[in-house]
Amino acid sequence: MQTDSGAKSATGVSRAQEFFFDLNGYLVLRGAIDPAHLRAMNDILDGILALQPPLRHGEWLGGVHAHTFGGKDGINLQQIYEAGEPFERLIDHPAWFELVKHFVGAVGTFDAVHGPV
Repeated sequence: MQTDSGAKSATGVSRAQEFFFDLNGYLVLRGAIDPAHLRAMNDILDGILALQPPLRHGEWLGGVHAHTFGGKDGINLQQIYEAGEPFERLIDHPAWFELVKHFVGAVGTFDAVHGPV
């Protein structure tokens, strides 16, 4: 069976995007973040990683919380949007905002029709 990968759902998401999100649980959005935005986020992260002494599990840097699950997973930075404006821009970024509404909950989704699960 051949499918039209360019066909769009009622919310504007392509059938191919729906397929790959269903298959993988995520989508790759090439070029969604421009190089200057990426550089600004990396500069902030480089500054956090250069801290001496380094952040440890349970410590805070402003509104960013350092967390680890243990082992070799490294440090996780929770509430990363508190690290600065470049991270705040990720919250409702135009490259994926409509996709989030489509897959997580908006018009036409299970939650919108039937209420919260």
